[in-house]
Amino acid sequence: MNKITYSFNLDKNRLNTKDETKIQCRIVVNGTRISVSTNIAISPKSWDTKKKKIKGKDDRTKLDNTKLENFTIRIREIVLLSDKQKTILTTDRFKKLFFQEGEVEYTILELYDKYIERKILQGKETGTIRNIRQRKGYVATYLKEYCKVGDMLYGEVRPKMFEEIYLYLTAVRNPKVENNTAGRVPNELKAVFEFAKKVDLIEKNIFENCNPYQQKYEKDNQFLTPIELEKIEKFEFANNYLQKVADCFLFQCYTGVDYGDLQALNSKHFVKKEGDTRWWISKRREKTNKLFEVPIRPKALAITEKYGGFDKIPIISNVNYNKYLKEVAKIVGIDKSIHTHLGRKTFCNNGLNYEGLDFEDLASMVGDKIDTISKHYANPSSVRVMRKTKENWG
Repeated sequence: MNKITYSFNLDKNRLNTKDETKIQCRIVVNGTRISVSTNIAISPKSWDTKKKKIKGKDDRTKLDNTKLENFTIRIREIVLLSDKQKTILTTDRFKKLFFQEGEVEYTILELYDKYIERKILQGKETGTIRNIRQRKGYVATYLKEYCKVGDMLYGEVRPKMFEEIYLYLTAVRNPKVENNTAGRVPNELKAVFEFAKKVDLIEKNIFENCNPYQQKYEKDNQFLTPIELEKIEKFEFANNYLQKVADCFLFQCYTGVDYGDLQALNSKHFVKKEGDTRWWISKRREKTNKLFEVPIRPKALAITEKYGGFDKIPIISNVNYNKYLKEVAKIVGIDKSIHTHLGRKTFCNNGLNYEGLDFEDLASMVGDKIDTISKHYANPSSVRVMRKTKENWG
């Protein structure tokens, strides 16, 4: 008869960045001890040392405690099978039998965390990591709201979920997610599973044969022309609140600064360059941490002076900002859907078509990649063609 004893303990010497540690299972196989990680990371405060289980009643805790129970069941099965076959267990044989079906089956969100950890180690930009975490959040919402679980073991994933997640986000979730964004979620989850397969966390990618959603990179040609901008510039709003909204939007159109950076602007971001008398905005983007530098034209400078300084530009919440921008457009007679992102597109399109800037100039001034500018922000028009041909052809 084989003699096996085991107990669960915390590896308190190895805390991760979240101050969590993994639960270890110490197993004594016929007098020889080995330690096996359960791959369950928890806060030391949530561990019940007497009951040898995790405190709490939330879905994640229940799932982790179930994994611990399955862990012990697996140990007992190995002992019973070995005794039945009259085989003496060694530590090597025990580990071979125990790990033949995987150390511990991972959940979807655990695999996502592993994927994010790898991206961080690869030095991906802050904005990229934030977007990945947002898509992980969409998956978590799908599991909670649609599947009615806090998380799901990878072995329970079925190919139909690839389409199901997309349909949930675009048709069921409230508020619904825009099609292109929703399409990225199952595509990325497929990439998460492919990564997990490559590093031997799972045996196969269940979404391997699912066709990825094709993202539509069609340019949104909506932007304000110089004539339309002039309508806002010259209109005197009776409502002081709307006037502030209009001035804030005009500042975006003149500088190309997006809403996130507009919120974070302060006096230290306004500098002067050697050999240039103009003020410049010099700042790293909140989204990507990429430096952008743009000279401030007189109209933008006038707005900062109107409100008493560089850090006094009136800014309101994004939701209200978009709401009142639509009212601004209606009042001045612009038949376009104006929103915060339109300021950046207006800056890029007018810079390209009316002001002689090229894609490389714009990329430097707004802190984005050249191909991103050409795909999403600026579209060469006949105005640019006429101007360039007159310059070069006469």
